[in-house]
Amino acid sequence: MPWDIPLDGSLQIEFKAEPQPPSIEEMGSDNGVKGLVHNMEHASTDGEKVSVFRMATVESEVYFSTEQAQSVTTAMHGLLGSLETVGALLPCMAEVEGRAQIVATNMSLKEQFQLRVKLGNAWKPLMGNATGFYSLDFTRQTDRRAATSLAQVANSERNDGKNNGIRSDTSQKGNWLSYRNESYNKAPLPQPLEPSFFNTLPMFGHMNFDYVSTHRPPKGSKALSDARFDKLLETIRKERDNIDLDTGFHVSTLLKGSRPGTSVECGGGERGGTSGADLATILGVVDNQQQIAGMSSRDSRELDERPASPAPARPHSPTSSVGSSRPESPVAHGPGFGPLGFGFEQEQGPTSTKFDPIAAESVDSQNARRGLFVDELIKYNDIVTAWKGFTETTLAVRQAKELAALEKAAAELEQRKNARKGNPTGAKDEHKGGHKKGKKHAKHPSGDAISKNGTMGEDGGSILHQEEPALLPEPTEPSLEFVRGYVTLLKLEALLCCKYVSTEQAGVLLRLFPRDDGLWVMVLTTLFSRLLDLGEVDGLLNIMTQQERNEASHRLGWLNLFNPMYPERDYQLELNHWDQRETCKIIVELAMAEEGENWVDEAYRRRRDMPWVPGWQFPEGFNKPDFDENGKEQGVYREGDLLARYVSPKVEMDARKALQFRTLSGATQIYGHH
Repeated sequence: MPWDIPLDGSLQIEFKAEPQPPSIEEMGSDNGVKGLVHNMEHASTDGEKVSVFRMATVESEVYFSTEQAQSVTTAMHGLLGSLETVGALLPCMAEVEGRAQIVATNMSLKEQFQLRVKLGNAWKPLMGNATGFYSLDFTRQTDRRAATSLAQVANSERNDGKNNGIRSDTSQKGNWLSYRNESYNKAPLPQPLEPSFFNTLPMFGHMNFDYVSTHRPPKGSKALSDARFDKLLETIRKERDNIDLDTGFHVSTLLKGSRPGTSVECGGGERGGTSGADLATILGVVDNQQQIAGMSSRDSRELDERPASPAPARPHSPTSSVGSSRPESPVAHGPGFGPLGFGFEQEQGPTSTKFDPIAAESVDSQNARRGLFVDELIKYNDIVTAWKGFTETTLAVRQAKELAALEKAAAELEQRKNARKGNPTGAKDEHKGGHKKGKKHAKHPSGDAISKNGTMGEDGGSILHQEEPALLPEPTEPSLEFVRGYVTLLKLEALLCCKYVSTEQAGVLLRLFPRDDGLWVMVLTTLFSRLLDLGEVDGLLNIMTQQERNEASHRLGWLNLFNPMYPERDYQLELNHWDQRETCKIIVELAMAEEGENWVDEAYRRRRDMPWVPGWQFPEGFNKPDFDENGKEQGVYREGDLLARYVSPKVEMDARKALQFRTLSGATQIYGHH
């Protein structure tokens, strides 16, 4: 019923506007922009002209068309330079295609790379490739802009899917939004992240999340021609091979400098032989060598007798994989090897001790080293920050933290029980205490027993050999190969503006990169929204390791990667996540439609700190709806870990096609890509 407005009293209404991409109504008129250009051209001084330009572009609520932006760029020629001018104009432009055109028209290749670095996290949403991992520092203007731009994209993509029916819900939480794995100041958010969160941005704090753009290429889009793709390959290979990695920014510089008779660059850049003790003085660890030489004989003897401290090991990255350009473990054990596996020797005397230049590096030295530029393009510290943000939010790290929290809670509960029983120490009879380990049902070979912490693997034909990842210590720094690969990836992002590639072309690009620290997963997320034939993404997943596939599913989501047309693979599903439970429901429906035994090596446990249920098999009730007629929950479980391999004794293509629309691969049919 319509509300009858009272004749007295007061009413307070609060309007909340969700961030939305700019509309045609928000674009400036041609006459208005001509007036702006006229004012700039007739300004009395260059400073006044720049002031007029900044007033029109800083936090402006008026947007430019491509032609209008080009006229402003031309008027500013010779004053701020292309990097400053185009960088300020891009957030004020209404269309992604127009932004790409302005960049390509007014900037050299080197300037495009510089702009990619200058805009930071804001580059991806502004240039139409929003998919990726984001680590936002709300004290940085570029990150604040990235948050706002992403919120606009998120609302637009939610509306397209939910209201226009062009795709199904493939979100992580069943809310049509593409934010995934969110955390704020390293703590999980209590509620799913909404675009409205960014209506009023916090002044401080850090937020990490993955974003997966569900926008598909417009109808009629084509992949790069062979000639243009060959040119892209030639350019990216040249850029990759010309990256200078020998400018002193990397931690390996310290190890090289610790070799007797070799050099280390300090201060004014003079080079000379530097011993381990000299390096300690340089790094600010000791005042001078006299502190070592001046020790008493007793101190010297104690130092000589004291066992050498082990070198601090850089943790093995959860996403490192076979095929890396460095050893799987960066720690080389034994005499003459430093903590990152770089060999060096030191003279050993009666009072000498092993010197670790990495642990000894002073804060000032580290800040100076990390402040150096890589390839005259990006500060090394920015690469370290991106690397740490990514490696600290991997699937393996999250699962290890969850397992540690569960085990801690169980230990505290056990302690409270023992305290009530008068046994505060919690001592148990070794024959009665502890969990029993579950066993798989008889169809598994004897070598495929499932441990409490087992997960899916591929060893020996079974999927239950790998151990749960241990909780990793704090990372240190990336490898040189990761640095080269990351800088190359930034350049590839600049080169791929508004361009699309086939899955086959994406595979060629993927192989240009090392596999250090999850780089292949990073590259896949960059290419994901550029893929014309998303339904064929299996071709990329199949050349990745199981660990990389798990990480890709963590970042991009099962419903965005999974194609029911090609269901034959291993599945590791956490059923407490909405999207993974929906994936399980699709597999269940397909198994019911296709004859034969489709689920192989299935296993289930209710919690990660529990053993696998012995003899567990596909339950009959899994194919039921989510709720019965009385509203009681049924169907696929809503918690626990499920492992399975799907095989197809008899393929039913009609059933597979019917299920495809429930994944993002089905959206390509709506847009007309086949």
